[in-house]
Amino acid sequence: MKSLRDVFAPTACILAIVAGALWYARDPNFNECWLRFSYRGGSPAKSLPKISVNRLDWSADGRTLLALSRGDVGPDGPLVVHDLAGGRFPVEIDDPQPASIALSPDGRDVLVGLSHGQLLRIRLESQHRECLLELPRSIGFPALAVSPDGRLAAAGASDGRIFMLSLRDGAPRLVLQGSPSSVSNLRFSLDARRLVSAVTDGSVDIWDLARGRRDQTFAAHPEPAMAAIFLPGDRQIMTAGMDDTVRIWNIADGREEWRGCFDCRGVTTLALSPDGKTVAWSGQCRKIIAWDLQFSRKKFEIATPALAVLQLAYSPDGKSLAAGGVDATIRLYDAQTGLERPGLEAATSL
Repeated sequence: MKSLRDVFAPTACILAIVAGALWYARDPNFNECWLRFSYRGGSPAKSLPKISVNRLDWSADGRTLLALSRGDVGPDGPLVVHDLAGGRFPVEIDDPQPASIALSPDGRDVLVGLSHGQLLRIRLESQHRECLLELPRSIGFPALAVSPDGRLAAAGASDGRIFMLSLRDGAPRLVLQGSPSSVSNLRFSLDARRLVSAVTDGSVDIWDLARGRRDQTFAAHPEPAMAAIFLPGDRQIMTAGMDDTVRIWNIADGREEWRGCFDCRGVTTLALSPDGKTVAWSGQCRKIIAWDLQFSRKKFEIATPALAVLQLAYSPDGKSLAAGGVDATIRLYDAQTGLERPGLEAATSL
């Protein structure tokens, strides 16, 4: 006869695992919650590394690259600026888990969206911090974008609102109200007159910033939409989602013009080359795909050792593609050939 310990021990173990999963899921800003664990023979296929690079942003001159990491980032903290000529230095911040970042085009200021209701601007030279927005602690800022001319910032909140701010004086200019789901990604059009937002309920919105209204809504993906970008000419957008598809939409009539599925088990990031000819994407897979927009075909595919790629960013000169993900390294690739260049250490290990 089995003892009570034999009967209840497995049940208790299962309940503990479920409780742990629910503990993580309770946080709407936990941006690794989409990582799916695959099993082979009843055991995890691979454990996750202790450091992940979640966000990357270049300065307009391509000299500096800002990285936001999570996990055991060491004494440098989660924010590190990589000066490609002069080394690396940390950005001082109290929050160990900021939700999003954006670098001003001149490379002097960093915008940091916190997971507990604050949007900060940090001057890199002096490390002076200024709070631009403060919301209830239950609301975070998982998405940030700076306009190409450096005049405007957009901050997407976990309650679906998008705040437009002037970076000249830090004053809020406009509040856009979308769906109540969390904003996952924001991008300005090249002329900064429009904004596209990807939302975790799968929708994608286009906003007219001059009129302060939503121009178009796309039911883009049946699972969370993770990224959206304007394509050259601003007549189309490309979206990516956790349904493992990349899609192109006609802005004028809302029609889906193209769809691709590339076995990424969820596409998490899109990056458009500065010349507008190539778009790169990746997700929960060990590959990065560079796509030729003119001929609608794969330009090349990069095999990457990272378990998942969370962020891709082309350098402003179009020569390099930076990749960050579930790995303690920022990898740099030749944007024309896909060949790997010497990478950057994302964080100092503990």
